[in-house]
Amino acid sequence: MDMVRELMDQSAKDKLKTIPLSNDTVARRIQDMSGNIEQQTTARVQASPYYALQMDESTGYAILLVYVRHVWDVDVQEQFLCSRDLPTTKAVDIFNTVDLYLSSVGLSWKNCVGITTDGAASITGKHSGVVKQILEGT
Repeated sequence: MDMVRELMDQSAKDKLKTIPLSNDTVARRIQDMSGNIEQQTTARVQASPYYALQMDESTGYAILLVYVRHVWDVDVQEQFLCSRDLPTTKAVDIFNTVDLYLSSVGLSWKNCVGITTDGAASITGKHSGVVKQILEGT
């Protein structure tokens, strides 16, 4: 603030002091923006007649990343959908995590027309993989 006063003037310092920049304010604004982007993305996917998912899980620290492709304004869009911590990288945990998320944002498996993965057995396994569970559940 002293630098602003020295370089500009007292009124510039006073104006700058009115901008709330605490950690809580910045964190809240980031959460608000994130929530808004999530709402826009899910609204667009809901408006699309169908969508496809791309999933990738990491095994070091169990995290699932999900991207979605959908139709918006006569164009195919690809957007980041969500990132979720996983209890394990077992197929049942991955499926339950994705299923819970899709349900929470109002998306139905019946509109999902494709799933792309990195080929990990927990997702693609023909007996107990996530894809198998999706096909059985829809």
